[in-house]
Amino acid sequence: MTGQDPRTARSSQALIDAMTRILDSSTSPELNVSDMVKEAGVSRPTFYQHFGDMKALVQAATQDRLNATFNATQPITLNTSWAQFARTNFRLMLAEMNKNRTFYINVLRGVGGYTATNDVLEMIANKILDRSPMGPVLRTRKSPVSPLEQAHFMSAGVVWLLARRILDESTEIHPEELADHVGILLLHSAGVSQEDFNTAYPEYAN
Repeated sequence: MTGQDPRTARSSQALIDAMTRILDSSTSPELNVSDMVKEAGVSRPTFYQHFGDMKALVQAATQDRLNATFNATQPITLNTSWAQFARTNFRLMLAEMNKNRTFYINVLRGVGGYTATNDVLEMIANKILDRSPMGPVLRTRKSPVSPLEQAHFMSAGVVWLLARRILDESTEIHPEELADHVGILLLHSAGVSQEDFNTAYPEYAN
């Protein structure tokens, strides 16, 4: 099996980078194929060969940025607590989202909103289940619903909260404060005891 033609990969990435620059530039930008191919330095047939329509390109650009954001998070170690995991990783993620807020506002309000929301939901659910201290708890707890379904449900709440904060341009996002808020909400959603919550966040204990 041969790998992807480097020229094909370059033209695809050029379109993704062009879309990212446009979504970064201003709120509610005009998205059309003519401007996109000019910005990317490729032909219209190349655009349609790779993506077919603008929605697919918005999705690819969003996925590209989300991957970079999530790849910056830290893996858990054996003794990592939930509070350590949440504060470290959620602060990194939220700081990146805040830095690229114009991009996410345009995505959420535009043609790629539903798909982008779904992508974020899936990524957070997988991180909760596979790369957080909460994962083993969800996997071993006896429940009529699957661990993945529980993680999706919890993730949906996080995505809803983040989307509201991002879209409310009058509200400043403070990654450190919001990271604790998200971490606490997820911990409560997991149904931990008051004792376990106090252990995770002693400064918020009654």
